[in-house]
Amino acid sequence: ALGGSELNGAARVASIGALRLVRGAVRRRAGFDIYDVDIERHARECACPTLVLCALDDALVPPAHSHAVHAALPKAELCVCPGTHNSVRPRGVSQRVERFLREHVFGDVPASSGDVEGLLDEAAVASPTIGRSVAPWHAEALATRARATAPRFL
Repeated sequence: ALGGSELNGAARVASIGALRLVRGAVRRRAGFDIYDVDIERHARECACPTLVLCALDDALVPPAHSHAVHAALPKAELCVCPGTHNSVRPRGVSQRVERFLREHVFGDVPASSGDVEGLLDEAAVASPTIGRSVAPWHAEALATRARATAPRFL
């Protein structure tokens, strides 16, 4: 469940508080309770293409929930990536979102129709900074961290 027991401490308090605010606002404005919505049942009625993003270690929206919604949506793509709910996403996620929007919003035909769900593939990238192979998202994180901590001279 959203804001479930997987969260601890401040994260749990913050998520419960946020859900209470959203729940109250939806009740006032739309006249229904968000906890009464059967997302999977209503997802079957969705006729538009949908991209479902899922983080493997997400405690706020568990991956099982994302997979269930993806399975219920008739025209859905699933993009699974490493990390938690608020983790920085690998570059491949932005590319996947861009490709989806270009295809379904702007009508562009993608150059490659290959599925990019390989964000979790163990295709390794050689990392000169640590002298071994690492997964692409780790290499990108290391490179970003190196750029951010590099000395800057004026």
